[in-house]
This record gives sequence, C-alpha cells and structure tokens, in this order.
Amino acid sequence: PSPQRMRRSIERTNQAIMAATGTTPRYVRPPNGLLTRRLARVCAELGLTPVGVHVFVNDSFSTDPARIADRVLRKIRPGQSVVVLHDGFGTHRRPQRAAVAEALDRIIPELTRQGYAWVALDQIADRRVVGEPLASLQ
Repeated sequence: PSPQRMRRSIERTNQAIMAATGTTPRYVRPPNGLLTRRLARVCAELGLTPVGVHVFVNDSFSTDPARIADRVLRKIRPGQSVVVLHDGFGTHRRPQRAAVAEALDRIIPELTRQGYAWVALDQIADRRVVGEPLASLQ
C-alpha cells in the first residue's frame, strides 16, 4: 500500500485504541511482523516505534488451546521478551478465538513459575526488543 494508505490505517487504529483506553499509542506492530522501508518512514513521521515479535507461534489458525500453549512454552527463551497472540478475528473454524484465552490460562502461570515477569513495553524497549524480527527492511 501507499504511504498515505498506511498512515490512514495506523491513524484509524490509534484513534480506536485511544477511544477504548484513553492512552495514545507509542508503538506499532507491523502487519505480519514485516517492516518495510516505506512503513518505517510512516512510523517515524507518526512518532511511533515499530515493535517485533520474538516468539512466533502461528496461533491465528489454531483452534487447540493446548497446542498454542505448548508452542509458546516450547519456543520462549530467556531474553526473548515479546510474544504476540491473536485474539480478535478468529478463523472460519472457530470464530470466537477462545482458544487463545484458554491457552493463556496455562501460559501465564507457567511462565510466571519459571520467573518471567509481565511488564509494559516501555520497561523493556531499551533492550533492543524493537526491531529484532523486523530485520527484513525491503
């Protein structure tokens, strides 16, 4: 898409986030985790920091909470800080996306038991979390 279309899409998304939370977004996750040069410029113009994902579990199409949880727990490593799970649109087989919520019932207690902490992105943004999987600037 054109830079203008990217800008409009991000601005609409941020307006919805602001309306729902009262907070102005400072970060953006690029679609599919892919940051292009064009999108990087739009983010810079909007004052947003693109953030990548360290643990990709392809949960979008999974309907099995145990499988989602197993993938996260198997892939996460110390120093990896960002996990993004999908919760909104669902799939043609399971439109409610309850599988992700159910997986979190296992993921959160287990990672907490292992010593992981749950923090705001602001607290870890200086640890080079931003940009790592976004290396595919095209």
